[in-house]
Parts: sequence; structure tokens; C-alpha cells
Amino acid sequence: MQEIIYIRLRKKITIPKAKESVSFHHIASFIGNEEKIAPLKQMTIPISFPSKHITTFILDSFQLVEKIMEYDESLFIQFIGPTEVLIEQEKNPKRPSIFILTGIWITLFVGAVMTIMNFHFDVNMQEVHTKIHYLLTGEKVKHPYMIQIPYAIGIGVGMMLFLNESFFPHKRKEPSPIDIEMFRYEQTRKSYLEKQEDEKKGDPTS
Repeated sequence: MQEIIYIRLRKKITIPKAKESVSFHHIASFIGNEEKIAPLKQMTIPISFPSKHITTFILDSFQLVEKIMEYDESLFIQFIGPTEVLIEQEKNPKRPSIFILTGIWITLFVGAVMTIMNFHFDVNMQEVHTKIHYLLTGEKVKHPYMIQIPYAIGIGVGMMLFLNESFFPHKRKEPSPIDIEMFRYEQTRKSYLEKQEDEKKGDPTS
């Protein structure tokens, strides 16, 4: 009777640049007979990046099956979930230049300010605030600071809430719109790399 081993591949892992192989327990989780699983976890599979400019590698389930069959042909392998894992090399951490950061910050700040100012000019927000002030107080003023100051503060607070940022600690931080967009980007990128890998191998389904 064949021993069934269930394998669930991780979607993505990161390895050091000098590493040329990866252990099975780093790229997958195993369920089954512990005596059979223990040696499998210690097995390694070679990884080769085409060039120093390419830092990603797609490892598919067939490569794992081939390696396991070489070790023990009596095992029946059942994959659960993803059938490919994206392996990336670690990037060398670079200290960002204070001048570049300052330049980017100033550019974004000026751009945001100009966008808000143009919007307020287009909708004639000054007149709107003046009318609101008149409705609330019965007085006509040129600069309704009573309305404008809370409104300006509200814009900043509203953006912080929208981006899920605040000065107060959270027990559990919910993902911000930026986090969600980055997640979608990573998912799309992985799918694209997998498709490229299938095309290189001549997969008829691609």
C-alpha cells in the first residue's frame, strides 16, 4: 500500500544571494507519516538563476516530485493549494539618500497642495465656506476661518483614516489601500512570472 504524503507549497520565499539550493521544509509544508516526512524535509533542490540581473526563480511541483521519486518511489504525493513557488534573491539593503528622499517628499507635497488648491478653485470653495458661515452665524465675512480651519484639519485627518495611519497604537492594524494594491501587484507579478516560465518550458496550456 502506498504511503500518501500531502504537500502544500508556499507562494513565495526569499533566499540569500549566495545560496544555490533550498531545503524542502523552506518551500513546503508536509502532512503524513512523520517517519516518511522527516527525511523529505531535509532534502534539497538546486536553484540556478540565469544571470545576475534575474533574481526570481519559479519552482514547480514536478521538480519536487522527481526529487522525491528518486528517494522513494513508493510514496504517493498529493499537492494541496499552489503548485508553484516563487523564489527571490535577497536584495542588498541600500541606505536611501537624504537628498533624494527630501526631493521626493517636496515634489509629492507640492503636487498634493496644487491638486487640492486647483480643486478648491474649480468648485469655488471660498464662496461655499462663506455661505455656510452666513447660514450658521448670520454674518457675512470675507475669510470664514471658523469653517476653513476645521475643514483643513478634517482633510488631513480624513487622509490619515483613509490610509489607516494614526498616532495611536492599534491592537490589530487593518491593511491600508496601499497595502491592498501592493498585494494585488505581487499576485499579478507572480502570475506573470509563472506564465513566462510555462512558455519557456513549452507548456501547451499557456
